[in-house]
Amino acid sequence: MGATANPSQPAALPACWRPAVGFAVAFVIAFNFTVPPVLTWLSAVLGHPTVCPQLSLVDLGTLIGAVLTLMGMRTYEKQQGIAS
Repeated sequence: MGATANPSQPAALPACWRPAVGFAVAFVIAFNFTVPPVLTWLSAVLGHPTVCPQLSLVDLGTLIGAVLTLMGMRTYEKQQGIAS
């Protein structure tokens, strides 16, 4: 009755962390370049001009660079037969 590991099914964390990071980066990019400009415009139209903060491009570039590096490392490992 004990739990046994099934080697044919991958563990949840290794299988899900890359898509989760990709979705998080996509959300940050979408938020940074769409939501603040729309909110700034909408607040100006409604007569309450407000400037919404945005992430700095340095931080965003670092984040994108890190994700692309991880994707490249994974691709290299798959090509070399290191990772399954």
